Amino acid sequence: GVPGENAGVVVVFRLEAGDWIAEATIEASGVEPGSAFGSSLALNADADIAAIGAPGDETSVGRTGSVRVFRRVGIEWAEEAMLVPADDQLGGRFGASVALDRFGMRALIGVPEDRLVFDPYGEVPTGSARVFLRGSDGWTEEATLGPTTPVGWDQIGVPAALDATGDRAFVASAGGLRVYRRDGTSWTEEAMLRGTPDWYGMSTNAA
Repeated sequence: GVPGENAGVVVVFRLEAGDWIAEATIEASGVEPGSAFGSSLALNADADIAAIGAPGDETSVGRTGSVRVFRRVGIEWAEEAMLVPADDQLGGRFGASVALDRFGMRALIGVPEDRLVFDPYGEVPTGSARVFLRGSDGWTEEATLGPTTPVGWDQIGVPAALDATGDRAFVASAGGLRVYRRDGTSWTEEAMLRGTPDWYGMSTNAA
């Protein structure tokens, strides 16, 4: 990803005979300077579906951020969908992180400045992670992951990871790493992994 290149681009490289060759440049439709397209990205196991975050993207309701989904046929990438938060949360930086399961059926998207709460300094964000599911009619928002009682500046959702089957989600926050488990289309918090220092969980991955 090259998010600082005007609106941002993503360059795809292919390994061929021991050398890495630039195969394609992916650009999103309708993005403007400041969209930060390419700030985050994820591929499915077959490397034919890419989800690419643009947390500064200005959508029809304002600067919510977005995630663009692309599908590869041969060496050509075509934009398939634009994912945006169902509640139109402005300034949430939707797409600051993104993860896909191995099949490219579920996407986990970090929104670190989502869900405003009040503290002594005024209205501050706590963050969340959104789950999207791909079906026959396209992508729909399945769930919002985050604590029942939000805490300001928790920075939930960056980074975030899905396991290969899309049954568990790992969502970082300032207080630790939250683990969520899926039952059908319902998600429940399974564990909170803590450590030191306080910013434990600011990188994560899953297999």
